[in-house]
Amino acid sequence: MNPCFTLGLFKFRKGSIDKLIRQTEHFIWEDCPRRDEDSGNVTMAGLIPWIQKAMVYLAWIVLGPHSIYMLLRGIYSTVVNLSLYLAFLGLYATLVCIACSQLEKIQARLKDFGKENQLDPAADKEKLHECVRLHQNVLSLMRAMEDTLSAAVLGHFLIVIGALCFLAMAAVTIWGQTADVMQVIMVAVLFIMQLGIYCFFGEELIHQATFVKESVWKSRWMEASLRQQRTLMFMMTAANQDLALTAGGFAPLSRHTMMT
Repeated sequence: MNPCFTLGLFKFRKGSIDKLIRQTEHFIWEDCPRRDEDSGNVTMAGLIPWIQKAMVYLAWIVLGPHSIYMLLRGIYSTVVNLSLYLAFLGLYATLVCIACSQLEKIQARLKDFGKENQLDPAADKEKLHECVRLHQNVLSLMRAMEDTLSAAVLGHFLIVIGALCFLAMAAVTIWGQTADVMQVIMVAVLFIMQLGIYCFFGEELIHQATFVKESVWKSRWMEASLRQQRTLMFMMTAANQDLALTAGGFAPLSRHTMMT
């Protein structure tokens, strides 16, 4: 409250304060004795240099540690916020890459299963079961990602969309000011890149899930044994499930969402 009151006083009473200070120009206190000749005490004129020095030293005492503290706090806050921001994007991208790599592994195994010399029920039984277990684990991972990260992704989406709207309004108001417009464009590109990361990896996951279904169909399952056909049909049914990650259950993370 005290700084606000002081700033308000200087703002609204600036002319009066300036006039008050100028009135002191009629007085000379430098030629006054600094100490009383009889008592030796410091006079009022002698206190003026002390007051000026004290204000400077007090300002340095307060501003020095406080400036260091604010600098360290700013660095710490920047590092923490940036780490959290990048860490979440990195976690999302890493988890999707792990799931996609396992889906690619399933596709490779199904491709090997389609070879003529691999149509041995005894030899392929364990391989098919491994594919089914791996596929179920991937589905479980993606459901866990949807439950855990969907709300956070929605929050990021809303923040980015809101920021882009404000940036568009800012670009219209400052149009013609090259430096400011370039700054707005750079910030907008960074926000769009964030959306691109979400949608790119989400689209890749959808494609890999589709490729698994196609790999099952191309695995010559009709020439396999009845038990193998049941296993492959079970995997195809599971592959028909929608693996698309969403932002809060509303917007799927895909290329279509990015473009619209």
